[in-house]
Amino acid sequence: FEVLATSDGLPSLIGEADTSADNLFENEDVVEAMSGNNISEVSSHLFKPRWKRLVRAASRLLSEKLEKGDDTLELLEEKRLCEAFTATDAIGGGSAEDVFKLFERSLEILALSDKDTGFVLLSVYQSLLAPDLPISAMTWRPVLLTAIFVAIDKVVEDEVQRTHAKRRMELDAAHWWTTSRMHTCCEIFASRELYRTLDTSRSALARLYFDLRD
Repeated sequence: FEVLATSDGLPSLIGEADTSADNLFENEDVVEAMSGNNISEVSSHLFKPRWKRLVRAASRLLSEKLEKGDDTLELLEEKRLCEAFTATDAIGGGSAEDVFKLFERSLEILALSDKDTGFVLLSVYQSLLAPDLPISAMTWRPVLLTAIFVAIDKVVEDEVQRTHAKRRMELDAAHWWTTSRMHTCCEIFASRELYRTLDTSRSALARLYFDLRD
């Protein structure tokens, strides 16, 4: 997968006029009209992807990264990331099924539209491809939930829905991850150079959708 970067920092996902990308998660009929990587040629009548299918694919690939992460964790320069994302009450696991269950449950808890849920999923997956994240058996749950929490601000346009979705996440994870800890992790996650320079436009996320779907 290609992670694109912009020259002007962190572009906002909110308010983008890319209606073809929006329709990835809204329409019922499938019309294959993609030519190369030119997302502008994608038909506005794309198949509603049933975002849960994408969760399975993303979870499998993230689990593979987790397995490799244990071998390189000590090589990370940013030890603060390891410390921030280690939750002693949520250590262990990390199989594709473990990741899938937490990923799916967390997205369902948000109670967002299919479109918003789909773009949250894609934004999360794209951000977790970054090589600097300490994804291991000790950290994968906090890292995943942090990525979801941060993605909500980038994807969900309605302020009330954003607030409610984040509050649902906080309440669901409160038994093992405090709200203050979550907010600290979000600040650290979003301040990283590799995150701030991601191309998170809807066109970029739509290209990622086609990769995951295949």
